[in-house]
Amino acid sequence: ECRPGGPYGALRNGDQSEGWPGRAYGALETALAAFMNVEDIYRWTVLAILASGFGISVYFRRRADRVGGSVPRSRDGAAIAIPLAVFGLAGFGGLLVYVINPAWMRWSQLELPAWVRLSGGPLGIAALVLFVWMFRHLGDNVTPTATTRPRHTLVMTGPYRWIRHPMYSFYVLMLAGHVTLTASWFIGLVSGLGFAVLVVRTLKEEAHLEERFGDEYRSYMRRTGRFVPRLRS
Repeated sequence: ECRPGGPYGALRNGDQSEGWPGRAYGALETALAAFMNVEDIYRWTVLAILASGFGISVYFRRRADRVGGSVPRSRDGAAIAIPLAVFGLAGFGGLLVYVINPAWMRWSQLELPAWVRLSGGPLGIAALVLFVWMFRHLGDNVTPTATTRPRHTLVMTGPYRWIRHPMYSFYVLMLAGHVTLTASWFIGLVSGLGFAVLVVRTLKEEAHLEERFGDEYRSYMRRTGRFVPRLRS
């Protein structure tokens, strides 16, 4: 049932005061709510983004493995691989539970305005588009670890022209979409902890790339930012 002010509150009166974003998203939500429960709008959007992201990742990673052979995740070492797996599974599990039955995640529910929650859809879609852009330029160099493939090349096109680790930057954008759609502090927490582990892993990854590509990579580092473009002086 869709009740104003409920735990998954649809469009609350307070949302009308949020300016044009609140009014626009409120109108969209009201139209969609005529056909389905409001919480269903959120969870089906989560499922669509989650399934699309998984499909994109699997497609490009398997193509890279066919060309360059598979790379075992154990190369990251237990200190990175174990917490990354724990936080990743916790976050994915939370999303899966939410998709199956949002009421099961009610204990972690945040009271967010409806227009904020609906904004997670555009964030997730933007992340999917950016992931395709990134994977197309990364090509067969993609690996599940911080190590490189035998025929690895230094990519400096597409998003890599400005950012050294756009995969992680776009991952944060997708997380923002999931967290706002689900309004779950638990999913936000474990996903944030997982990203913190990835940040630590980038230090190892960059050291490996610097060792392999030498001055070329050091020059590239001076021109680019790690997760966001470097501001020109």
